[in-house]
Amino acid sequence: MRNSYGSGPPATVHVSTPKVKRVAGNPEPVLIFGTQFAIFELEKLLGDGIHLFHSELSIEGIGIHISKQLLFISDVSGTVWCLPIEQETKNKTKILTSDQIDFFPLDLSVDWLNDQLYILGEVAPRKSPPRYIIKRCNLDGTGLTVALAGLTTRPNNMEIDPCNGYLLWSIRESPAAGIYKLDISDISNGIKHEIKPEKILNGSHLGAFVVDYMNFLVLVSNQKLNTIFSVTLDGKIVTNIRKNVIVPKMKHVISLATVNERFYWTDGKSVYYEEYHPGRQLYFNNQMSHLGKTQYREIFY
Repeated sequence: MRNSYGSGPPATVHVSTPKVKRVAGNPEPVLIFGTQFAIFELEKLLGDGIHLFHSELSIEGIGIHISKQLLFISDVSGTVWCLPIEQETKNKTKILTSDQIDFFPLDLSVDWLNDQLYILGEVAPRKSPPRYIIKRCNLDGTGLTVALAGLTTRPNNMEIDPCNGYLLWSIRESPAAGIYKLDISDISNGIKHEIKPEKILNGSHLGAFVVDYMNFLVLVSNQKLNTIFSVTLDGKIVTNIRKNVIVPKMKHVISLATVNERFYWTDGKSVYYEEYHPGRQLYFNNQMSHLGKTQYREIFY
């Protein structure tokens, strides 16, 4: 190392990264599913679901804050609700209503580190071609501000990565198809004109993605290749991490979750999970047929 007085003595530091931690205390993950009209919890992979909430109106988007045990939902009335994660809850609170905002809320994502809610919406009044916007607010709906405006194509997925400080979204089936990221430190009631979102992955056949923030990765389904890729947050390294799957079932993935290095996903009609056979070093994709068929929206761990 060198300073104004010259070079100092050489120094060596050995650094080792920790092993991947697995979820302890429960051999199976607790999953939360959002459907068109309901939210339920699954404590055992092949067990019965625990009903958490029923909506009279169709649900558009769902967000979750695990440490505060809160759910956020948007419905077709243009309302955003907050409710506790508890069985058969009726204790819901309006945090945003259609007469308070100038957009129709669609997808939701929770920044659990900074206690903020990100909302993808369609700009009101609705017209053709539609325009889309991403806003953020506090968990009680106050402090609503623009995160990103001027979207002419609706993102298929949106997720906030609180640990690394990025807002990410994907666009499918358009000239702009791919995954984008925006540094949330650049957000101040919108972003400056000189700030441009960064495209980290090209591709028109991308399904849902999930952020592995501990390993600085985006894990995304490629529906054309029927697999899952890992993408570094800078977009420089793209790896097919599911080459060894027997009869893969990832040609249509609208929501994706991961825990203990296993994936869980839905195509909107059914829910799937994977098992790993260490002796053969192969993955098997299985359907949770006991859940029945409905209109699934989201899956969370």
